[in-house]
Amino acid sequence: MITQQSTAVCCWCQGPLVQVAAAPGIWWCLTAACRDQQLAWGLSRQTVTTQGRRQSATTERLFIPTPRQVQYLACPATKRLFGGAAGPGKSHAARWGLYRQCRRIKHFDALILRESMPELRRSHLKFVEREAELIGADFNKSESVLHFPETGARIEFGHLEDTNALQKFLSSEYDHIVADEGSTFDPDVLLEVSTRARSSKPEVIAAGGARFDVVSNPGGRAATMLLDFYIDHQPDFDKYPVLREYYRPEDWAYIPATLDDNPYIDPAYVRALSILNPWRYEQLRHGNWRVFAGQFFGAWNDRKHVRDVSLPDPHQATWYRALDWGFHDPCVIGWFVALPDGHYHCVGELKLKEHTIAEVVREVQAMDRTLGLPKPVSATRTYADPAVRQRQGQTGESIQETFGKCGMPLIPAVNERKNGWMRLQALLKDAPDGIPYLTFAPECKYLRRSMAAAVSDPKEPDDLDQRMDDHGLDMLRYFGMSRPAPVVRDARVPPPPGSVGALLADAIADATGTRPVLGSQNARRAA
Repeated sequence: MITQQSTAVCCWCQGPLVQVAAAPGIWWCLTAACRDQQLAWGLSRQTVTTQGRRQSATTERLFIPTPRQVQYLACPATKRLFGGAAGPGKSHAARWGLYRQCRRIKHFDALILRESMPELRRSHLKFVEREAELIGADFNKSESVLHFPETGARIEFGHLEDTNALQKFLSSEYDHIVADEGSTFDPDVLLEVSTRARSSKPEVIAAGGARFDVVSNPGGRAATMLLDFYIDHQPDFDKYPVLREYYRPEDWAYIPATLDDNPYIDPAYVRALSILNPWRYEQLRHGNWRVFAGQFFGAWNDRKHVRDVSLPDPHQATWYRALDWGFHDPCVIGWFVALPDGHYHCVGELKLKEHTIAEVVREVQAMDRTLGLPKPVSATRTYADPAVRQRQGQTGESIQETFGKCGMPLIPAVNERKNGWMRLQALLKDAPDGIPYLTFAPECKYLRRSMAAAVSDPKEPDDLDQRMDDHGLDMLRYFGMSRPAPVVRDARVPPPPGSVGALLADAIADATGTRPVLGSQNARRAA
């Protein structure tokens, strides 16, 4: 019998999660296959009672994960990021998942980390002492270690408040490491600690090998690194050059979790989040990893600015490229199309390093073919940093001349930083139809990451902090300066009779049989 139904739904079948009379306090999916998975990844204990000569066994459900928690626990990747919004039971699932492993695998050795000891006490240690009795373990409070007598397994609880603490963990190895609220850690320290997750135990290897998990909300020092490694699968190979050979996206899995996955959470918690700053609300309510404090492009929202669109016929649409030249610094090229509805869409990107101009042009030609653009490469206008035409005291041909000789003429853009950033800010705003003037294809991962990570110069708020990787943003600025800034007009207000606007609309209607939407970019194009 169902006693209660939650607004939370199953991440597999989208059915509601419910409580039943036979198992009070536990939320189940009504679909049998989903419910079986919850049971398989749960943790129970049997209590035997004796009455005279009769014995009876009672099964007590200690931990039954929600479907989303099962997704995390069952994920086969060796490096997993579980999180997003606040409140889906991330820490609870991580801790009980380790309890389950310690009861199943002999001499299993695990580590749960928080950034500081006070955080560790508030998040885990206050629960462990009570839970130890339930799971048949012994908790050594002075050493913050949980022992499992039946299997010889152990879970160590630690922090990274100082260098000594870090060195302690770097001199050990663990079958499973969980970095709780890992986005608050120093990113380089977090990556170094991950190398301690290694094992030669046959049972651990048979279960998929040693694992390193990060359970976290967005925000914090390591958030951008986590986004790159786990979500976009595009780590900064310029910073980690050796990783280029060894990085395998299938090893780095992201299991998103939202408040809507957790039926145990207080419904008032969602309302409580509404008092937060917009960027923090996005992080904790929607699990948005691409917003943070001090963000330069405050209008940026991955859910709005990233979309799949049906591209027009390349031979009938207006296409643009923009380029930020570099050899040792990255050379970044972007492809843009003017859509029939008056918006611009960034369709593709390239980030190249240590490529000669001839090699860059060949890569551009290959991308043009992929996008189905008309030939030749010179048919599409390419806007670039005006510095490409400067020789800077040299007598040889300029960068612009060399590109031209290779068949890709460049148009020097206007290099006004503040004005350029304001043009780009305006392009990110919504048009009257509610869609931003400039949107990006999902494949433009580098540009999306750059937009989200951009911060203001601490001494000049209207300029970008140039200490970050701004090559893709400079390219976008050149594109922004190549086009008129967006003009918002109310298409519902017709021009006065006899005005130039009214006469223009009449002329277009007579020529095409269709009266344009006055004030729109389509009307201006038709004119």
